Amino acid sequence: MNKNIDYLKNHYENYNYPEPVQDINKELIENNIVYYDDPTYNWHKIFPEKAFSKNKISILVAGCGTEQAAIIAKLSPQHEVVGVDLSKNSLKHQQKLIDKHKIKNLKLICNDFREVKFDKKFDLIISTGVIHHLENPSSALKYFYNNLKDDGAISLMVYGNKSTHATNELRKLFFKLNFKQDKESIDSIRKIYDKINPSHPGVIHTKNSSELKYDAGIVDHILHQSEHFYSIREFNELLNNNKLIIKNFVESRIKSLTKLFYDDDVLLKKIRNLNYIDQLELGQIINWDDNRMSLICCKDTYIKNSLILSPPNLDNIYIGTRTGCNYKMNNAFIKINLDTNEEFTFSMPIKTEFVNTWQEVFAGRKKLKNLFDLYNDKEKKQIKKIFTILVENVFVDVSLHPILSPRIIK
Repeated sequence: MNKNIDYLKNHYENYNYPEPVQDINKELIENNIVYYDDPTYNWHKIFPEKAFSKNKISILVAGCGTEQAAIIAKLSPQHEVVGVDLSKNSLKHQQKLIDKHKIKNLKLICNDFREVKFDKKFDLIISTGVIHHLENPSSALKYFYNNLKDDGAISLMVYGNKSTHATNELRKLFFKLNFKQDKESIDSIRKIYDKINPSHPGVIHTKNSSELKYDAGIVDHILHQSEHFYSIREFNELLNNNKLIIKNFVESRIKSLTKLFYDDDVLLKKIRNLNYIDQLELGQIINWDDNRMSLICCKDTYIKNSLILSPPNLDNIYIGTRTGCNYKMNNAFIKINLDTNEEFTFSMPIKTEFVNTWQEVFAGRKKLKNLFDLYNDKEKKQIKKIFTILVENVFVDVSLHPILSPRIIK
């Protein structure tokens, strides 16, 4: 076992992270909490090119931690799930969830996932908060490529390097003082954070999260000795070097850029003339909300399935409201409150007689073309301009098929 893996194994054996749920029904399902890489509820985000199917798919959760594989298996009981993790203690809690919820579709393996050989390939590989801890992240991406079906998808999350910058500067203090992953150091960090100027951006960033509330959070986010923080350009290059491409973004925190220019046609044109990675790079900078960069990837031979590299024609897509966002409309406008605490209002000629069609479109049941065809050319141009903004900035979910889910989220 190499030093990097030995360190990570000891780290997560001693400090289970994330703090695990105890009851999936009570803590997640009954509270309408959505796992974005749950292929039952979010099929359209993971496979926007495929019609929703209840047929069994195979899922690998690489670095499944204390709960993730059990949650995915519970939420998608029709699918076959394999969870792999280095930490026996983490897997012990997964087993508790399996026993409590009588989960039958999950197999757990304790190992470095890169050492595990399978006799099949997976439809979906999930690895969130994992590869940024590896000394050689390319080895993980190569493994994912080799174990993924050709038309499969990979759900990844890595840390971004913008919003975390000030916190990472503060971490230099703790490492200079030789803080350890022990109770004394953890208590000292809490005391120091309480004494630092509250306007320090590192304090603001950390106190806006829940990580200071429990010991394992402090260890994982402040005292972790093996992690890397990415710009979207650097991460995209890493993916491309391993024959992978970005297929879709889960949230608006990186891709959202043209929202700032929708009322200025000249600047809007300049932004859209930039190549996709320049746009993503500027989006990461402008939004400064990249603590977690969550995205869906696929093999580069399936560029046609990428909503980023092969954006579909508006006429051919279905859209849906994004979980965590709020949408209101009347005869003159649409108002959207995003999960980033931003609010946008767009003037729209909705018209009372077309309200039902608007509602069906936002529910993912009808193509946008069904809506466009109700209006004259001038109105259609205005509506298409706004829907282009909504799609570009991930203000709505997008699919090439009707958006269906057997679970209802309030």
